[in-house]
Amino acid sequence: MKKVLILAYDFPPYFSVGAARPYSWYKYFFENGLYPVVITRHWDKDIYKPSDTILSSGINYTTTETNPEGTIIRCPYKANFRDKLLIKYGDNKFRYFRKIISFIFSYLRFFYFKIDSTSNIYFEAEKYLKSNQISCIIATMEPFILFKYASLLAQQFNTPWIADYRDGFSTNNMIKINNNFESVLSGILNKKLEKNILRNATGITAAAPPYLKDILNIMPFKIKSKIIFNGFDEWNKLSENNEIINTNNTLKIAYSGRLYSHFPVEEFFDSLININHKYPGIKFEINFFGLAFYPDDKKRIIKAANNISSHINIYPRLNYNEYMNQLSESDLLLLFAIPDVNWLNAKIFDYISVNRNILLFKNDNSILNNIITELNAGFIVNNSSELFSILDQIFVDFSMRNYLNPEIKNTNVYSRKHQTSEMVKFIGLCVE
Repeated sequence: MKKVLILAYDFPPYFSVGAARPYSWYKYFFENGLYPVVITRHWDKDIYKPSDTILSSGINYTTTETNPEGTIIRCPYKANFRDKLLIKYGDNKFRYFRKIISFIFSYLRFFYFKIDSTSNIYFEAEKYLKSNQISCIIATMEPFILFKYASLLAQQFNTPWIADYRDGFSTNNMIKINNNFESVLSGILNKKLEKNILRNATGITAAAPPYLKDILNIMPFKIKSKIIFNGFDEWNKLSENNEIINTNNTLKIAYSGRLYSHFPVEEFFDSLININHKYPGIKFEINFFGLAFYPDDKKRIIKAANNISSHINIYPRLNYNEYMNQLSESDLLLLFAIPDVNWLNAKIFDYISVNRNILLFKNDNSILNNIITELNAGFIVNNSSELFSILDQIFVDFSMRNYLNPEIKNTNVYSRKHQTSEMVKFIGLCVE
């Protein structure tokens, strides 16, 4: 059986979108005829806030877990100087100084191993390749430095490698959204790095069509490529029965993850407050799952909610099973976007897996719109006046039945299992 080496910084037991993507390959490669070998860092500490993700690992040696379906090699992680400043003094002190250091480190790490706190992943991969035959290397970002390591290993061991983009690097949408000196300069420097690193890549995969289009536009040569969506986990494909009636007659709206500054949160709450004035007798609640992980986002919600704050519940990070169960008990799942920004919010796949109506505000005129339309998965709202009308209808429908009737269809193409089978096909093209 052919072996595939996967370089992944995020990986369980740490749960994130970035971790779920390579974990699905680890989980399903074997049944598709490949043996996965994952090299990651030790995630041996609980994650309660963003700074916890950069704590040095408690285990300072490499461990290997081997079973018939795959191997996981976990190596030590040591926080660098910038990370230690953040851990010791918090986010409010030395902020400007840390920005400067972060900018310097983020660039120089591509030239000096000692600066990069993830370099143990490279050294463990090199050690493994010296004594094992591998058919292909996959590096999945973030961080992008893993692409550099895959490129070096591919050259050293004459092995094909695939660059897997969960987001863009020099083409990341946040560069366009922030549009400040720091982001523009990063984009220029990163583009040079990106072109150089990808020069010996065998193939490119990306989590959304717009990402892949932008990446291919900067490539100086043709390369094999494919869209591999993040997808959803099959275990929670629960709702063949669409009608889950709330016994407490409360309309449950849910949102998961963080709130970026460009999301139209305040406009949403303005409309919801007006709806609440129109229908004061209808009970509703909005549950923000994982938002307590981001204190600034929590403050923003409390401020925007104004006089309906009693309807707001803000939760810490939940384990994945609990989180998915909470989504499945909701009536309406909220997504924020802005027009004409090609950003695929990965939570949409968790949303469609529980077969509940999605409310997209505002219409991105892009990938989120396309998926919701394709699956008949909910409501796409262009502006605040439309939002008021749609919320009005939702409140009326719920008051009559105590549930909203979703009519989502044909979601299986977005399962992680199916997307993994597509990844396996692409690997076959790259190693033939």
